[in-house]
Amino acid sequence: MISNGYDTQAVMNALFGRIKWRSLNPGGTYPLNLSVGATRSDFFIKTGTTTGLSVGGTTYSDSSLIGWTYDVEQIGYGTLKQRDPLNPSSDDDILIDTVNGGWSLVNGTTFSLGQKFVEHFLPQQQVTPNNFSSRYYEQFHPLCTLDNLSAVIEQDLSTGSAFTSFLTDLEQGMIMTLLNGIFSEPQMIEDTVIFDRQLRNDIPYTNSGKFVGYRLFIAPGEFAAKIAKASFIFNGAATFNLYLYQDMQKVPLYTQTVTTVANQEVMVDLTDWIIHYQQPGYSQGGVYYIGYYQNDLGSVQALDQFVNRWNESLAFGYTAMEAVQLANQYDFVRIQVPYTYKTYGMNLQIETYRDFTNRIVKNANLFDEALGIAMATVVLGYMAYTTRTNYEQRQLKDMANILYGEINNSGVASEINPYIAGLKQQLKREMKKINDNFFKNPGVIASRPPVWGTESLQGVFP
Repeated sequence: MISNGYDTQAVMNALFGRIKWRSLNPGGTYPLNLSVGATRSDFFIKTGTTTGLSVGGTTYSDSSLIGWTYDVEQIGYGTLKQRDPLNPSSDDDILIDTVNGGWSLVNGTTFSLGQKFVEHFLPQQQVTPNNFSSRYYEQFHPLCTLDNLSAVIEQDLSTGSAFTSFLTDLEQGMIMTLLNGIFSEPQMIEDTVIFDRQLRNDIPYTNSGKFVGYRLFIAPGEFAAKIAKASFIFNGAATFNLYLYQDMQKVPLYTQTVTTVANQEVMVDLTDWIIHYQQPGYSQGGVYYIGYYQNDLGSVQALDQFVNRWNESLAFGYTAMEAVQLANQYDFVRIQVPYTYKTYGMNLQIETYRDFTNRIVKNANLFDEALGIAMATVVLGYMAYTTRTNYEQRQLKDMANILYGEINNSGVASEINPYIAGLKQQLKREMKKINDNFFKNPGVIASRPPVWGTESLQGVFP
């Protein structure tokens, strides 16, 4: 999701694990895992309709399934039993192809016309990114150690896997607190729908075997758009998939199952459908397509809507479009995609934001000092305000006033000569430095004299 000017998950992937606990990493490994929790909606497929699911065949191929864990349910039969390659059984139903994506029937049956299946996906998990900064939390304050922290937190959380989970949650929470402190200005630009409707105009569109919907553009610069919701009005009940593509990628970025109700508007919430002008892993300034394949509708048709106004957008652009679906593929011709003024029975709610995700990800090292100081501040806070009683805690509790001073630069710390800023003051200074790096314009640093007579080549001779 987008929050305060960045994609939360993308920046967490970049910052989590950069600084480690030395006592957990004697061999240079990091046992804590970052739980990504990426989700995917149920995917409905039908023999004879879905590409790759052919009558008489035994294999369904779909590269978008690579990396996902899922169960396959046959409508009217139940969940199909997956074969363990190391322990095959005669009552197995399917074998998952984890390399190429897809699955095959292994019980001697073949696909019959009209069979319906649903793929139920489990949330994805991602291990810690390999982005170690060669720094450890213990280096930011002598008392910032796991032994001291374990002695002062709730006893149920102080050992074993519970302690590991606590450290993961602690680091992720600390990262989010730090980022929200740095990016504290409102970053939302707009919240709008594609068009305003006036009156009903229930004239059905004739299906022509195309991919139809909207082409989306993001304004140049550090901007992102969240497609929050889609609405549909069709003349019958149909179940199909809504897709979002980046124009240079064949596999959709997002997929959502939609079920319509005859002659009634259906609203579909889209969870974290976010597109960026500068998106790690994709071409900068790309074009996006969101829509559905008319071949998936059967005899059901989208209803035309009486558009009162195509709404103005500030940080994104859009055009209605339709493109020819490639034969036997969930893909379409992307060269010279025609634009239209049709609604295809679909409207979108879109929010746009300032987006510093790409800059944060590419400059993760700028946050190392602040991350270390912030963790030291949090750990010393646990020590100063703990309610536990044990030998280590009693030693630390005797230093409560000193700890408070170390954090807030008051009491004992204010009398230190030379002056040493408290951790909060150090953190404030570091956060300001990061904020200046992101937002403070240094002005002109260097320039070149103009080359006369090159007005038409401004991109070459500025």
